Amino acid sequence: MISFIGIDMAWRIDGNHSGIAVMEGDAHQVCLAAISRDVTSMAGAVDFVASHSSSNEVMAIEELLVVKNAIGHETARD
Repeated sequence: MISFIGIDMAWRIDGNHSGIAVMEGDAHQVCLAAISRDVTSMAGAVDFVASHSSSNEVMAIEELLVVKNAIGHETARD
């Protein structure tokens, strides 16, 4: 069985909710195994992931990028 962990970190992690979902399955079926509730710190996110990790997993993390430039964000491109 493979575990899939998806993490959507909060814009400002401390005090805001981050979403974490854990799915388990194989080539034929995947089921939701766990979803985070009340994860409002980096330590909470680490604890939740550690408690649901396995030796056979795939993890995807959506996190903010820091773009350092004069206007503070990336401009649109063509």
